Amino acid sequence: MYTPVLISVYDRVDCLEACTNSLKANEEASKTDLYIAVDHASKNEDAKRIQNVIRFCKNIKGFNTVQIIEREKNLGPNRNMREARHRLLKEHVSLITLEDDNVVSPNFLHYMNGALGFYGKYENVFCVCGYNFPIEIPSEYKGDVYVWTGVNAYGVGWWREKLSETYWNYNNFMAFLHNAEMVSAFMNIAEHILPIAISGLSKGVIYADAVLSYNLFMNKKYQLYPTVSKVRNIGYDGKGMNCNVDGRYTSQIIDTGEKKISFDPYIQPDPGVYKKLYEFFRIDEKLKTEVYSFIESYKNSKADVKQSYCKNQRLKLGVTNEKDIDNNHNENINKIYSPVTHSKGVSFVRNLEVNGIIAEYQKYSIDVSKYFANLDRISIYECKKSGYRFFYPLCLEGDGEFYSQLQRFPWYYMDDKWEFEKGLELITPRDCILEIGCGAGAFLKKGKKLGLDMNGLEINKFQCERLWADGYRVLNKELIDIGDEFSEYFDVVCAFQVMEHISDVKRFIETSLKMLKKGGKLILSVPNHDSFMGLDERNALDLPPHHMGMWGEKALIALEGIFKMRINSIHIEPLQSYHMDYYESLMNRRYSDVFNIAPNIIQYAKKYSERIKGFSILAEFMRG
Repeated sequence: MYTPVLISVYDRVDCLEACTNSLKANEEASKTDLYIAVDHASKNEDAKRIQNVIRFCKNIKGFNTVQIIEREKNLGPNRNMREARHRLLKEHVSLITLEDDNVVSPNFLHYMNGALGFYGKYENVFCVCGYNFPIEIPSEYKGDVYVWTGVNAYGVGWWREKLSETYWNYNNFMAFLHNAEMVSAFMNIAEHILPIAISGLSKGVIYADAVLSYNLFMNKKYQLYPTVSKVRNIGYDGKGMNCNVDGRYTSQIIDTGEKKISFDPYIQPDPGVYKKLYEFFRIDEKLKTEVYSFIESYKNSKADVKQSYCKNQRLKLGVTNEKDIDNNHNENINKIYSPVTHSKGVSFVRNLEVNGIIAEYQKYSIDVSKYFANLDRISIYECKKSGYRFFYPLCLEGDGEFYSQLQRFPWYYMDDKWEFEKGLELITPRDCILEIGCGAGAFLKKGKKLGLDMNGLEINKFQCERLWADGYRVLNKELIDIGDEFSEYFDVVCAFQVMEHISDVKRFIETSLKMLKKGGKLILSVPNHDSFMGLDERNALDLPPHHMGMWGEKALIALEGIFKMRINSIHIEPLQSYHMDYYESLMNRRYSDVFNIAPNIIQYAKKYSERIKGFSILAEFMRG
């Protein structure tokens, strides 16, 4: 059976007929299930035309099955498509969506099914498009497909596992606007996307193409395109809702289906193709000036976010101000997704004042105010399925500049840690090992002394250069960028004090498991919030932009019920001598006023430190 197709339609029976007739010309149509989502009339005069559409749908032949989704109320084109796609991806692992004014080539289904099958395991390919813009592909580019950060909706193939709901919101958009380098890089890909995004948000609307393009850019992912278009949009005749008259589209030549399509297993963005796309979507200088003027005026404004966007949009941007969370967290909770499961099911815990967080970091002479742009407070939520508590908005992580300030402190990269020794006990001499976030290389060095096959991954280039000079194998890349290259490569993947820094836990664990051989081990150590350190609500380094969440034994054990792995063992660090000063300070702060019991607690801990839960907890998992 082939990937099912979903068509969204309102009242244009002529366009729908052209679309379905072109689909039927594909050899694979007779084995393809077709779904048609017909929106309800928004006004009485449209009702008759919509009934004509439904009658036409009931008589469509040439497909394996034809199922009509009739709306009882008007949803609008975006929501009609979105809700139908969401429902069908619960039933199918992949789905092809078409707009009613899309006419396809005779090899459209062959191409789409082939691409969905070929690139399903490629982390960097987010979705597949059957359309190509009316551009001239550079003659030196010989491939049949290319990838681009920009998104187009004319004939799209989706994978259930990749289509995260978070991609439909402008996550961390405010911080993005404050980063001139990122804004410039985004505009250099395609100048038209940011103006569309800003225009929509100012009206309280999120345009799908713009928000997906933004999130692909932020997550280093791409949409796959054919060099020869398999789709023509006939809606650029002035009759559609979002399309003006444009002959470049209505008369566009599409594939005849004669040439065999080849898929590139090493596909990467091509500068020549990117240049052609940039030229095609270039905006005039006036509009470009308006975009940058808007950004500058926003950055210089200390006013509330609602001066620029309506209250509902602040929630979609992952931004909450004033009393929004206090009064509305029960309403907002349905819009917040767990970073562990990428699904709903979270509970509100409490709020934190941003000014307090900034003040705590100032004790380390670190200014973190830019990471909380226009936020008065942040919140803590708990994932109901795992018990993991996380900070919201998501994506408040520190950047390279932040961590370069932390590495000034000699205690930040310690050479000897409890979890290093415990991790080595779980590794055999024959194992090929990858350490994610290897830092200054303390664990790599210990493993190398034992003759182990050690490999590291680190985003801090300064640390990488030091390790390279000493002959260590270290990649200066993001985890997501090596998942495909090292699929089922390692016997052991370990991450010590890394996962608490990650906002997208699901992607982190899935990519880590992908690189393990079957039966391989995933070793994770994190700060233990079941221990004394969980009592310290004023610890800056346990807050964003340093930590994104709080782990404990229950949350770690719950992971085996969410991911394809089983837990082998849990190890809890006893209180260490190098943490005793911190422990003593915390006990004095919390218990000195309660019958002065702090000295007794401290005395007991010094005498029986092995009985006290220490700073870290380590979990050993086996890939299923």
